[in-house]
Amino acid sequence: MKLVTIANIQTNPKEFQFRDEPVHEVDVAWLVTNWDDNQCDPIDLWEHNGALLLICGHHRTEAALRLGKTELLARVHAGTFEAAKDIAAANNTTRKSYTDWELVGCFEYFINERGCTLEEACRRMKRNHIPTARKLYSLRHLRGTDWEVNYVSQNLWTMGTIVGGHCEKYPLNKHEIQSLFQSMVKYDLTPTQMQRLLKQMVIATEEATEMGLFDIKQFTTATVKAVRQVDALSEVARSARALQRAIDKAELGKIDSQIYSKTKSNLDKLLQLAS
Repeated sequence: MKLVTIANIQTNPKEFQFRDEPVHEVDVAWLVTNWDDNQCDPIDLWEHNGALLLICGHHRTEAALRLGKTELLARVHAGTFEAAKDIAAANNTTRKSYTDWELVGCFEYFINERGCTLEEACRRMKRNHIPTARKLYSLRHLRGTDWEVNYVSQNLWTMGTIVGGHCEKYPLNKHEIQSLFQSMVKYDLTPTQMQRLLKQMVIATEEATEMGLFDIKQFTTATVKAVRQVDALSEVARSARALQRAIDKAELGKIDSQIYSKTKSNLDKLLQLAS
């Protein structure tokens, strides 16, 4: 390790960062406010043809510049470009909390460019839970669709991994995946309903192979309505049983008439939905 003049450091975030943006402003601001020379880890540089390229430590370097510092302690690495990028991917994903999509980019690098298995990629990225990693990697199928743009909630994450996992076995094009997203939003599907929809889609696709082109949008609209109707009927059955219990208790004088009326009203609404 050695002190390096910040002005001599070159950056190439496109090659050595897997983030959507070179730095996250919130993280840089936090470092500026809480900077401690004794606690700051060395940055990582790659020495290539006399130049020093920053491979890990973009936030620390940016914070140091804003604080008016001129030098930083650094680990300087030699070797190939691939070796330097491996260090960048491994260090960056363990140091910072990457978004799911940024982690997908790291998995794609190790698996597609470096020829690693999923398990090897996990070891390099210091991620121990293989099932979660497999779900993350499956999200690559959803890149370029509204799933990526609107990926903000736990429900969308669950839905995305369901569709991604389906694509591992039954490939879909971007248009088909986009249609699924639109249907999910339009009909407010649950993860269970999405899984049932995809199972029905596999059957319909196999049948359509003999009959002609498969229209996923038309199929989804019809199937979602059927799935929701089945769920509504199931809810009717549950409510009917609850209503019967309420009636039994009412006959014994153990239930308030308002509770009975509310239960009966809910049942009537469900019956309308199921019809």
